[in-house]
Amino acid sequence: MATARLSIRTLLTERCNLACVFCHNEGQPSTSVQMSMPPEVLLRAVRAGAAVAPWVTVKLSGGEPTLHPQFLEYLSAAVAAGANEVAVISNAHRLLPLLGALERCPRLRFSVNVPSCDQTVYRRLTGAPLDIALRNIRALVAAGGSVSLNAYQRSGNRVVLFD
Repeated sequence: MATARLSIRTLLTERCNLACVFCHNEGQPSTSVQMSMPPEVLLRAVRAGAAVAPWVTVKLSGGEPTLHPQFLEYLSAAVAAGANEVAVISNAHRLLPLLGALERCPRLRFSVNVPSCDQTVYRRLTGAPLDIALRNIRALVAAGGSVSLNAYQRSGNRVVLFD
């Protein structure tokens, strides 16, 4: 019998440091709001979830969740509540300051959106350079981080992640 799993996803902020043309937050003003749910509420939600499912994943998303000023408090609340896994859904442009979080949260996973592996196309789609995201992804992997990529560029019948 399969283990019951529960996934809790919380949107921490509408703000983002990129301007992706395909994003549902496209055109959000730079003054977009931070979400007002205190980290303690996430802690209670994870504890309640753990009472009904033995495996709980917490997904921190946004905009760009790492822009929330209490991001590390949300991460700590999820860990303290007993989440089996914490996933950060990110664009990888602000991940280097989180390398220290890997020690506090060994079940931390990063899900990174890489809409193209072509420098020119990536910049056209996101307004940012691809090399920053790739450098940060490589640093996370080198530090023992778990990273999954959401990539879209096709080359023949395969998805190209790194040229």
